[in-house]
Amino acid sequence: MLVVSTGTSNNIELDTLEGFTISSSDRSLAGCSLPRDHSKHAAVSMATGGILKAFSRGRAYPVPVVCGGVLPNKYEHFAKCFILDSERSVMAGSLTRQRKGAASAVFRNGTTLWVTGGYDNDILLDSTELVQLVSQNSSNDGVDQVVAEAFVALPVPASSHCLQMVGTDTALMYGGDYGDWQVSWNVWLATNIDNNQTISWSQSEPLGRGRMQHMCGVLKTSYGQDYPHQKRIVVAAGGIESSFDNIFTDTVELLYFYRVGNSYKASTNGWEEGPRIPFKLCCAASATTEDHTKIFVAGGAVSHTPYHQSQYILSIDCIKNICVWVTGNALLGLPRSNGVAILVPPPPSASNGEEKYPGLDACNIYNDKRGS
Repeated sequence: MLVVSTGTSNNIELDTLEGFTISSSDRSLAGCSLPRDHSKHAAVSMATGGILKAFSRGRAYPVPVVCGGVLPNKYEHFAKCFILDSERSVMAGSLTRQRKGAASAVFRNGTTLWVTGGYDNDILLDSTELVQLVSQNSSNDGVDQVVAEAFVALPVPASSHCLQMVGTDTALMYGGDYGDWQVSWNVWLATNIDNNQTISWSQSEPLGRGRMQHMCGVLKTSYGQDYPHQKRIVVAAGGIESSFDNIFTDTVELLYFYRVGNSYKASTNGWEEGPRIPFKLCCAASATTEDHTKIFVAGGAVSHTPYHQSQYILSIDCIKNICVWVTGNALLGLPRSNGVAILVPPPPSASNGEEKYPGLDACNIYNDKRGS
């Protein structure tokens, strides 16, 4: 299920959630808006989030978590975190500080969200933190709680950047606003991130063009059954390429990582040109499927003067070395930019309706017998 939350529509911050089922056969989408009673999230934009594992009765289930952002007055930044639970969005803890425009990635086998950078009012941050869920079955109506703790600093302060995992303990940070609302070409590789005592940052091949508020993800490709997932493709798509003129771009860059032993190494060819987005686009919400075969891009802004937002849901996937964009058959209920997109995997028995995960049946998503 693709869940799209928060963001702005016509300069109004949103507290609504939309859910889209994904057909297992043709990856087509069918969507609905969750009722407002099920959407008690604060109205914010430029938040960050991901899917974390929670545990109940010895079993894991996925919980969407959304943290930070900026409130409607544009000046009050936000530290609270919300989770989708029991068919509603519930405030369940806070980050260690306010963050607007932070980037995050999930690691440690889906149990930890690494939240990086962003703005705390006028301060551009290099700090990061780890977010996890703690079960509260005996209190707070059984709602899981978010617990955050400080983690290692970024090599430079950053906001509106991308952070993607390219291995179990390797992450790539690329593009963004590195100060004074200027776009960055910089790319940083973090290794050994599972151990904050030995984590190491090194500069990697820069982007071909600076960009911020771009869309991102990591795809896996293979050369057949004998060589599964031997290559990973980091995607940098769209965004703002000139901050002073607010010039949006439709360009896409790809960086290939190849498996070497138990890790992945970046191609010496650097970033390569990828297929252009069907239209110039920034500030869209992006999320990668669990098997890393497709990246969904929801909403976004398609022009600055006048400011026009999109209801389209696009996707990009790659088969071997051929990557293509597809315009989805479902639209967002509202044009929306600077939101958060999260892909929620179905439970093993979701296709026959025997078991449901908490909070994810408000759209009757498990009535689709094709699976998700």
